[in-house]
Amino acid sequence: MTTISLNKLSDQLKELVARARAGEEIILTEDDEPVARLEPVAAPDNPRGYGVLRGKLDVPDEFFLDPLPEDELARWWGCDQQDRSQRDGKE
Repeated sequence: MTTISLNKLSDQLKELVARARAGEEIILTEDDEPVARLEPVAAPDNPRGYGVLRGKLDVPDEFFLDPLPEDELARWWGCDQQDRSQRDGKE
């Protein structure tokens, strides 16, 4: 384990990051008190990518293609059914 003062950090940051990436634990101190730890970021065990759920979900086309019910449309527009009908000229 290495400790380094924050006053000296800016001069050695690249080197310290390389050492942390290699697995060394580095403790940053201020006035001889530990304030932070520099360590490598672990790669996710299971990176998510495009198409990861392909074939695992069954969503019918009608779910996306059918028109929304009037009450749902009114909520999207922020008005009630009567306001929407008046605005669209459907009295």
